[in-house]
Amino acid sequence: MPDHLTRAPAGLVFQIRIPKALDPGLSRAPIRVTLGQVRIREATTCK
Repeated sequence: MPDHLTRAPAGLVFQIRIPKALDPGLSRAPIRVTLGQVRIREATTCK
């Protein structure tokens, strides 16, 4: 599974941290987007 994808009860979640250099005042909590019940192949393919 790609590094930015994790499994959650609701399905796959994409998460990534904003680099500290871009926003030093940020709490550094990762940005999370729930993708839902999709296949890993679908989540990693750009169309």
